[in-house]
Amino acid sequence: MLYNLNHSFPNKNFWKLNMIDFVAKLESVEKNLNLSVVLIVLDSIDGDNEFSVPKTKIAAQAGVCYKTVQTTFAQMCKADIMRMKEKGTYMVNPHILVNGPSITYRRLLWIYDALNEPKVK
Repeated sequence: MLYNLNHSFPNKNFWKLNMIDFVAKLESVEKNLNLSVVLIVLDSIDGDNEFSVPKTKIAAQAGVCYKTVQTTFAQMCKADIMRMKEKGTYMVNPHILVNGPSITYRRLLWIYDALNEPKVK
C-alpha cells in the first residue's frame, strides 16, 4: 500500500522539487527503500524543511515495522536526502525540496550545510 499524500498548502509560497536531484538520490539508495516512508517524510516537513514525527508513528502510517523506518531513514541520510538536525528532528535537503522564495532557499541551504555529514540514529 502506498501512502496517500494529503498535504494542504496554507501559504502562497510554492514548493520547489528538484526532480533530477531527487531521482538521482533515490537511485543511489539501496533497492529496499520503502517509498511510503519517504512520502510520509516529505509530507511531514514544515516551512524550514524539518520534521520530527516519531518513527513509531511513521511506521503505523506506512503500515510497516519500526525497523523498516529505521532502515529507510539510514538510507535517506546516506544518500543525503536528509540529515539529522538533533535527536528526533531531521532536515530534508533543500537542494531537493524547498518551500518559499530564493532567500528562504539560501537560508535553509546554509543551515543544512552547517549540519555537516549525514548521520542517523
